[in-house]
Amino acid sequence: MEHLLGDIPPLIAGYLPPQDAINFSRTCRKLNSQLSLTVTHPRQILTNFAKRDCNNDCHYGFQIPVISQVSVHSILIVMNWKDQGWGNRKGRVLVVAERENQTNDRASLGQRLGQGQEFAGGRVVYASGIAPHESQRLQIILKPRLKESYHIWYVVGGGGGHNLALFNVNVQAIVFDEPSR
Repeated sequence: MEHLLGDIPPLIAGYLPPQDAINFSRTCRKLNSQLSLTVTHPRQILTNFAKRDCNNDCHYGFQIPVISQVSVHSILIVMNWKDQGWGNRKGRVLVVAERENQTNDRASLGQRLGQGQEFAGGRVVYASGIAPHESQRLQIILKPRLKESYHIWYVVGGGGGHNLALFNVNVQAIVFDEPSR
């Protein structure tokens, strides 16, 4: 019975958002030692990513680094973002999960923006709203799966004069320190 109880807290933590999982692990010493959750230091992966476009196509941006040596509870991606600052707002950001060693023809993609849909041979795990005119913070939380990589895709917007800018893109992970988790 004691062993069974030991398996339950990690399962519960797996369903919780990052901050709640950390708070759950800190409720008592026993849970803290059972869960062994650690927050990594934020890592800046990009300082400035600015794109201009005149169509509504989805474009490949960049890969999001995910720790693979330990079990990851969640990944937090934080950035500032904005569009051109005037006119119609059309810019969007997506995160697409791809299976490990999967090759995709990124040049022949259509526009599918719904979360949970199949996209570019992967699946959309996050679809933002429309980018603001003024710089705002965008926070994305991912629950990574084994043998998947994660990629930022973006839409700038059609009609001419549209820009999308991502600034100070940082990644932080919450990991299970104990390798058996």
